[in-house]
Order: sequence, then structure tokens, then C-alpha cells
Amino acid sequence: MAVAIRKKDPELLKKALEAQRNLIQQQKNAPPMPEPPWFKYLLMLFASGLFIIISLWVIFEKAGQPGVKSLIPFYNTYVLMELSGKPGWWFILLLIPGVGIAIYLIAMISLAEKFGRSSLFAVGLVLLPMCFFPLLAFGGSKYQDPVEEMNFTFSVES
Repeated sequence: MAVAIRKKDPELLKKALEAQRNLIQQQKNAPPMPEPPWFKYLLMLFASGLFIIISLWVIFEKAGQPGVKSLIPFYNTYVLMELSGKPGWWFILLLIPGVGIAIYLIAMISLAEKFGRSSLFAVGLVLLPMCFFPLLAFGGSKYQDPVEEMNFTFSVES
């Protein structure tokens, strides 16, 4: 096209325009581009992440914490450690390779026990969080805080 314009040749210009029209027609008739193969995986990852976040929100509320705390990165892990009965600073140990896996497993075992679940359920929380966190959140599990159980009410008789 640029050559036809520079040479100011009308015949060459007609051929270039016709070639462009044919190319545009071919593009219109071409089948639509298939979606990339990674798109489905990215969509599934996003949906799983969203489901886990919603489940954590409900778990936090069951334990008496505001659900908004589950949205704050790192702080949600700190609160999750406290909910499981472990010191909050343990979340720093999660950053150490090898040690982090053991600490996370210990914390999830403790969290599962706080909700009246078994250690095997805790392994599920570690390996398949997109299945087991919703079970913990939307199932019949209730959070059992030992501090609340130790509160006694005294009545004075006179």
C-alpha cells in the first residue's frame, strides 16, 4: 500500500486496496480465537480463593472475631494462630521453609480441635483447604473457647 502511494500508480493502488479488503473479509470469516488453556485454571484458582476467603470470614465470626480481619493479609494468619490457641507471633515461623509446614499443621490440628473436629480433619485443612475450610465454616461445628468455658457465675445467697 505504501509503495502504491509513493509511486502514485492508480493500478497498483487498486490492487493494494483489493488485497486489504480480501484480508479483512478473511479475518471476519475466521473462526473465533479459542480461549487460552490457562484461563480455565486461573478462573478455578480465583473461585477457590474467593471461596476460602468467604469461609475464613465465617470461621472468624463463629470464633467471635470480626470477619473483616480475614481480609487483611498476614494479620488474618496472626488471628488464625490466636484462634487455634497458639501465640500470634507463630505466624512468623510460617515463613521459614520446612518449619512453616510443621507449624501450620500444628495450628490446624489445634484449630480443628477447637471446632470439635479430629486431627484427620486438620490434615484436610492443610492439604485441601478449598474443601475443608467451607466444611468448618458452613458445617455444624461450633467454636469452643476454653476461656469462655472457665467463666463461672457466682450467686450469692443471703
